[in-house]
Amino acid sequence: MRAPHTLTRRVSFAATILLAAMIATAALADESGSAEEPDAPSELPVYELPVVTAGPIYELDPVVVTAARREQRLADTPVATELIRREELEKSGAVNLAEFLEKQPGIVVTHSVFGSGIQLQGLGSEYVLVLVNGERALGRKGGVLDLSRYAVDNIERIEVVKGNQSSLYGSDAIGGVVNLITRASRAPLELDFHGDLGGGDRLDLGGSLGTRGEIWTTRFTGNWARAEPHDIRPEDPETSVDGYTEFGITNHSEAKLSPKLKAKFRTSYVNLDRQGVDGGITDSAAIFDRSSDVEVFTASLGPSFVFDSGSLLASRFQFSYYRDQYLHDQRGSDALDQYQETLQRLVYGSVQYDHFHSMQQLVSLGVELFTEDIETERLEGGRSDRQRVGVFLQDEWGIDAERRWVLVSGLRYDSDSQFGQHVTPKIALRHDPTERFVLRASVGQGFRAPDFKELYVSFSHPAVGYEVHGNPELEPEITYSASLGVEFRAFEHLWLSATGFHHDFENLIQGVLGAVQDNGLQEASYINVAAARITGFETTLRLQPWPRLGGELSYSFLDTKDETTGSVLDGRPRHRGSLKVETQLPRSGSALVLRASLVGTRTFTQEYSGLETEAADPYALLDLKLTQAIGDLLTLSMGMENLLDAGDHDYLRIAPRRFFTGLDLRYRRAE
Repeated sequence: MRAPHTLTRRVSFAATILLAAMIATAALADESGSAEEPDAPSELPVYELPVVTAGPIYELDPVVVTAARREQRLADTPVATELIRREELEKSGAVNLAEFLEKQPGIVVTHSVFGSGIQLQGLGSEYVLVLVNGERALGRKGGVLDLSRYAVDNIERIEVVKGNQSSLYGSDAIGGVVNLITRASRAPLELDFHGDLGGGDRLDLGGSLGTRGEIWTTRFTGNWARAEPHDIRPEDPETSVDGYTEFGITNHSEAKLSPKLKAKFRTSYVNLDRQGVDGGITDSAAIFDRSSDVEVFTASLGPSFVFDSGSLLASRFQFSYYRDQYLHDQRGSDALDQYQETLQRLVYGSVQYDHFHSMQQLVSLGVELFTEDIETERLEGGRSDRQRVGVFLQDEWGIDAERRWVLVSGLRYDSDSQFGQHVTPKIALRHDPTERFVLRASVGQGFRAPDFKELYVSFSHPAVGYEVHGNPELEPEITYSASLGVEFRAFEHLWLSATGFHHDFENLIQGVLGAVQDNGLQEASYINVAAARITGFETTLRLQPWPRLGGELSYSFLDTKDETTGSVLDGRPRHRGSLKVETQLPRSGSALVLRASLVGTRTFTQEYSGLETEAADPYALLDLKLTQAIGDLLTLSMGMENLLDAGDHDYLRIAPRRFFTGLDLRYRRAE
């Protein structure tokens, strides 16, 4: 049971936010009631704020969808949104999403046997919601959604919104939202092919075919990749980096059924087969060949209708199926062999109505329905399911006629069959004091519901000597978050941002180790600890001093504390920096891109196990890519990944230095 002072704190926090929202709404109602409202717009308006266009460094005209769950110009978002375009993905040389994000500002990519996860503002994969075209991705293992299963070939752009977004997206969005937008056709006929060959017997192939018409637009994208396992510590049989074979195919289609009615369709299938070796660390330890064959299928439909008033009604229906065949095969014996099959299904539906009360106010109301079930031997009873209903309301109010002050107040109600009801409020404020400055502030509450594994898991892992049991008494994690940020556009080719943030946790869920059982395995489970906090800031500078030379430099700082033990939170680097430099050689068609990240010391403490605190060494990642365009159809490339050959078996399981060569073929038929 939650302590009385904690409950009072929650109620007071929510009441303060709701009171502020009510005052703002009442003031608007009084103002709109005393003046004649303008005629309703015939389509969704785009407010033209006085901004300085930052050219190739920071363009403000593109439309984004993640910050408000609707289309709006990047220049107008009350919540800071980072937009990564297709061109940046192609220049990077990255093959999958994890490789690309590893060098992005303010993002830490983690690596484990569960795959490549992500940290935003010091919050790990279980706190970051990953969407594909606004649809929830399925298949977390150990709280990690493996980002390496998303091929760059299939991504048109990436939208990253950092910080608490629970008032719009519910559970799992405390750290932020990463939304992958898949590629759609831009021309009547498009043909692409990409090939990449490099060290580690790694081969990556991808291609796409797309058409665009007045009514129907469609694009098919496929990819195939493979790499061999790698061992950073050759003195034992255990591998450090898994080998894999991946195949994926996606279709993204859009239909304009009438001037006001549109529909989007997406189907995708991904098969990722990972292989590695566990155990053998001591002469007496058993050795296991491990494989995990994962299949993910998704189909979705998203119709939308624009009313004469300019209001929009959008819906989405999604079905996702996830299957993981996990095999742990003991060498020389079958005594400890394990084969486990996990099946997970998600059925999702949502409806959202965006209503323009006036040119100064937009109200969004939405409903989401989830039903999810999982079947696996790792759960007690072998099967579990849950149903969720989410209702959210958001009001965006331009306080003054020029919209230099914009107030956003939001409230979401969630009902979950596993843990009951939860309400998450939020308020955000944007102010443009001049044409070059943007100030943003927000305060809100968030939550993360315990997942199936944390509630009901039951499995043994003899290779590392423990047995895990879930805890059905877990409560949702609660956080109170605040942020304050500024953007400065000094002139056309310079952009600077800085953001400070704070997250205050209650009921933090952590894994703990207990006593050794009769079978010789140590018991592990999950508990709610009392409290924790994360405070930090991020700053990014983008600069283009000459037309053919541009760059980006970022730094982030974290201060974390487990309020129960006084120790820092595991795996969060206190310091992190990133660097990107792009240059083009005049009249040659050549371009060079350097991308780097430096991650400071990460501390790992296990207070409940009695083990000593350990610190992982800092590391630096550096990639180089040189491209040469040959006409309009062909681009050749060569480069190096992980140039400094970073990596260690215990805390940084990444592939070693790799040289690669590649080619891209591209055909566009104009109108």
